Amino acid sequence: MKTYIKHILRFLVLVFIQLAIFDHLNFGFYIHPLIYILFLLKLPLNTPRWLLLVLAFVLGTTLDIFQSSPGINAAASVLVAFIRPFSIDLIFPRREFDENTEPSIDDFGFQRFFVFTLILTFVLHFILFFLEVFCFDELGKILVRSLASAFVTTLLIVLVELLFFRKKS
Repeated sequence: MKTYIKHILRFLVLVFIQLAIFDHLNFGFYIHPLIYILFLLKLPLNTPRWLLLVLAFVLGTTLDIFQSSPGINAAASVLVAFIRPFSIDLIFPRREFDENTEPSIDDFGFQRFFVFTLILTFVLHFILFFLEVFCFDELGKILVRSLASAFVTTLLIVLVELLFFRKKS
């Protein structure tokens, strides 16, 4: 029960931070941090795929409702949830940790956690920006914007991870 409460609180806090802070910060056209993806990244490795997809849909739909967007957060979040298990298998061919593990710098190592986070944040940003524009003529701008935003979001997530999610020794 304690685990469920932790995830619900994480969901609420990240959605609030996204809506109250990051949606109102102006980093220019090319950078748009989406910190809410941290909720999907920090779910335990043994989370069933169907539950990942449902939680991603709820997360994205919640943001779409508050941002008055036509489902692009839901679509991008569901795709991230869908590829999350494959990215874990790609980065960690041999399972070196317990299935109850939540992805973290302590368990994955800095480099692997950074790559894992960067891949998923890039996918989230690319799908979100592509659906927003929905035009192949703007693909170059979409790629640049996705890379810049994914890199900044990844740095923010690593900073949050180092400040709040480190295991006490």
